[in-house]
Amino acid sequence: MARTVYAISARSKDLVVMPAGFADFEMTPHGRMTDDQIVSDRNWTLYCMDCDRRAALFVELPAGHDLGSAAFAYVDQFELAQRAVIIPFQDLPDLAAKMPKPARLINLFNIGRCGSTLLSKIFANVAGVWSLSEPDAITNLSLARFQRDPREASALYSAALRLSFRPPAGRENDAFVVKFRSQSVFDIPAIATADPSAINLFLLREPEGWVNSFYRMSQSFGGETGPAPFADYAWRWHILSAGHAPETAAHYMDISGALVAPESFLCGIWRLKMDQFFRASEQGYTFECYSYDALNKTRRTTVAHLLNTVVGHQDDLDGALRAYETDSQSGTTVSSVSDAVPLSPTQRENVRATLAPQIAQLARLAQDYSPNI
Repeated sequence: MARTVYAISARSKDLVVMPAGFADFEMTPHGRMTDDQIVSDRNWTLYCMDCDRRAALFVELPAGHDLGSAAFAYVDQFELAQRAVIIPFQDLPDLAAKMPKPARLINLFNIGRCGSTLLSKIFANVAGVWSLSEPDAITNLSLARFQRDPREASALYSAALRLSFRPPAGRENDAFVVKFRSQSVFDIPAIATADPSAINLFLLREPEGWVNSFYRMSQSFGGETGPAPFADYAWRWHILSAGHAPETAAHYMDISGALVAPESFLCGIWRLKMDQFFRASEQGYTFECYSYDALNKTRRTTVAHLLNTVVGHQDDLDGALRAYETDSQSGTTVSSVSDAVPLSPTQRENVRATLAPQIAQLARLAQDYSPNI
């Protein structure tokens, strides 16, 4: 089928970390191309999926650009896109069926600020593995889960995952690691059932370190360093909770007072995301679970275990460990936190007191996954 090709004449986003969307680009018609051309030309990549439009947007990257090298795929796509094509949802399964199928799919779920970008780069250093960090078509589907038809969720994820596998030529039989944004934890069942043979990894971080990291990172985007009305957190609640109604925040934090401390808000977000993991586990979904601490404090042992699990051997262990030699998020907005204010001792104590039951729950979890947690 012939599709309209659009030239991208301008691009803009309020914040680079905002999920990808059609509105990111100004587009004008500029020719036609067939589905077979999209399939054969590796420079065309899936950028986003819009459940209101019921259409996906593909963008063309510069010739030879390996999206697997990006710290965040959606950022490279936004900055480098040259042309675009719109494809309706109903045509995606047929298009996906024409794409290469990876040797194995590995879903990397995480709660954010827990070393998931580093882990993606560790896998990228392993022969026979192509690792993609944060393709936003997946994020779009997770954020729209309250609006889309739940009966088609797994089919949409299946198509999005297959269409996102765009490794360099000659790597069609690689394993495919997909590092999701943290919002995907809210849609674990739909993603996991999209390919029941996939390996599901889950990466977490203990709450005090997570809250401190997120607290510092959020300052890059104007986040509060002191108490504020819950209304001031509204847009962050919407994004970080993947569209939960504001009133549901009361289940995870005290919003009854005039002001909410930033660490209390972040404690609620940590709880909300971890609850998704525990709920999915109770529903029978299985995970290889790892922690930020294990990834950093017992590097060789943890990475060797990961490679044995995902790749089936640790022949590339030394190469994989070279990912630690550079900042995996270097040059990105979220890595620019060197001047950010850390949590105060009082704030840290508030985190420990607020999440004491969950900290005990993590200790019990560690017994099941030791030494990975």
